[in-house]
Amino acid sequence: MMFRAMQEARRFARNLFGFGLLMLGIIAIPTPVPGCLLFVLGLGTLAAEFEWARKLLERVKDVRARLRGAFAARRVAPDA
Repeated sequence: MMFRAMQEARRFARNLFGFGLLMLGIIAIPTPVPGCLLFVLGLGTLAAEFEWARKLLERVKDVRARLRGAFAARRVAPDA
């Protein structure tokens, strides 16, 4: 019984931490603090528990990969 209570307490703390990071990330996006990083860390924490967070994290990773590819292609210019 005590073990189950400890598991539930850890789960609650992890979810609280994840939602806290998510909210801080949303608040920090327009500020100089790296809000996107906090947002992704919050999603990563919540992805262990929630399917919607897993799907959203995958979408964020896909967008990041597309943006990275677009900027990498733009940065490499042919020498002429």
